[in-house]
Amino acid sequence: MSEAVEGKAFRLYVMDSGSTEAALIIGRTNSDNLSMSKDTKGNSHKDSGGWVENTHGQKSWQMSSEVFFEESDLGFLKLEDTYLNDKYIRCEFVNSQDRIKRIGKGIVTQLNISASNEDKSGNSISIVGSGELVKSTY
Repeated sequence: MSEAVEGKAFRLYVMDSGSTEAALIIGRTNSDNLSMSKDTKGNSHKDSGGWVENTHGQKSWQMSSEVFFEESDLGFLKLEDTYLNDKYIRCEFVNSQDRIKRIGKGIVTQLNISASNEDKSGNSISIVGSGELVKSTY
């Protein structure tokens, strides 16, 4: 049986959509998250016996991250640039333990900088997918 993947094995990388440049890691993260969901469509009919029947609908995905804030972090600067200039961003959610990555094009929907008293400042980042999320090995 394979071992559970340690959380530190997952990292979020970004680059301009369609670019051939190297992906930039989002630095000093506390947590990186990938959420995938699917809608359903009601498919009930007179012969369903009072039970709801469903069929598969559209899929969607979102990546998010909680990060210690550093103004010079190249990954954050890339996210900020794509947000401010209404550009798509290419995202890679990488599992370095099993050498698997999930890649997609998305839109930066949230960049929060939190600066609380007597604590390190942080960012929360959200990217909503636009199109397919592809799983591959490297």
